[in-house]
Amino acid sequence: MKRMNYLLLLMMMSAFTGWSQSFPTDRDKFVKEFERQLTEYGKGEFRDFAKTELPALLLEGTSFSDEYFTRMVQTCNAFETKKLKVYPEIYNYVYSVAQFVKTKQSKESFLAWHSAVDKQLASRNPKKIEEFMEFSAGFLANGKIATSSNFEWFYLGGDYAVEYEDEKVGIQLSDGNLVCRAIGNSGSTKGEAVDSLVIYETSGTFDPSLKKWLGNGGTVNWEKVGLDENAYFAKLTKYDISLTSSTLRVDTVSMTSPYFPKPIMGSLSDRAFKINREEDKVFPQFLSFENRLVIKEIVADVDYVGGFALQGSDFIGAGSAAQLAMITIKKGGAPFIQARAQQIFISPKKVTVNQGVFKLFLSTGDSISHPGITLNYDFDKNEVQLVRSRNGIGEAPFQDSYHKLDIYAPKISWKKGEDLLAFTYEFGTSQE
Repeated sequence: MKRMNYLLLLMMMSAFTGWSQSFPTDRDKFVKEFERQLTEYGKGEFRDFAKTELPALLLEGTSFSDEYFTRMVQTCNAFETKKLKVYPEIYNYVYSVAQFVKTKQSKESFLAWHSAVDKQLASRNPKKIEEFMEFSAGFLANGKIATSSNFEWFYLGGDYAVEYEDEKVGIQLSDGNLVCRAIGNSGSTKGEAVDSLVIYETSGTFDPSLKKWLGNGGTVNWEKVGLDENAYFAKLTKYDISLTSSTLRVDTVSMTSPYFPKPIMGSLSDRAFKINREEDKVFPQFLSFENRLVIKEIVADVDYVGGFALQGSDFIGAGSAAQLAMITIKKGGAPFIQARAQQIFISPKKVTVNQGVFKLFLSTGDSISHPGITLNYDFDKNEVQLVRSRNGIGEAPFQDSYHKLDIYAPKISWKKGEDLLAFTYEFGTSQE
């Protein structure tokens, strides 16, 4: 009975060994077996690789060393022992090895990467080796380093080296572009666009297991919102990103723009996402640390004092409750209208202030003021409108210090180049 059990066990081991050693050590036979096993998965790029690229590497020339080939065969058979499928797991592994050879990466880099393969293969969780093989093939094929249903991260251009230390794999990348691309709907909905985030000429270390990027240097520009890439850009130093999201936030950057003679310091954020409307183009964003910056003639006859924010292509004057940003509209070179608020919106076509503290300077030295007005300055019409709202602080009247009057007109308007102000009342219009 014991002898029968022993023979049965021996037969089972022999059958298992035969099944798990289907990849031969002869190069020509390996190529044929690899292609044969892939046939059941239909046609695609993987079949083209098995039929054309892999035979060229293995059977022609000397770039694919015997050492690499022997290790590849052993590992393919180990994959089978783990009951991993030829596609995509074994295919991704063979493809990755081929890319190391094809791109002439260093032996140190290959061995470090393979140490990570061996480590994942030895684990009891097959999901780990599946994920690592998918990452390896994607990265070595087209620079893809992370993906989700809504976005993909790539590292394009530059050089890379794989390191394996303390049982962790790390990839050193240098002098390339880190790119996040939003993924649109299949077929792309009409009117839908997809956005991208790009850090140019950056280097860093990527941890595939944590999907963590530790970056060093690089530049983000505002080209994607129509601004000159050489005139609007932020320089990064040390920064980090979790590639589980499509968002970049950097605490400290140096910002160059035409508004200032030298770069200013501040924080940066950017994001890649689906864009359905023009007004959705609000990234990249920059906010200055300094909140008392002075910009003379930000547009003709308009001065600005406050913090500097750039949201997409829009300049936004940034202040705080304690220190409001300020816009001054001049008449004959002298201050005429002044508005202060936590945010002042300045675009190529207009200036807008919502619930701003307003003061209009009269030639007598007196003023008309309001604690919370909406100001709209239309550059094309050369017209300033000051509008009271129907609720909150906006309901307060204009205060005329010269006449000692409260003015309940809902709107004051002024045409640039004219001396008169137009006061619009509920019952008509008068001028003063």
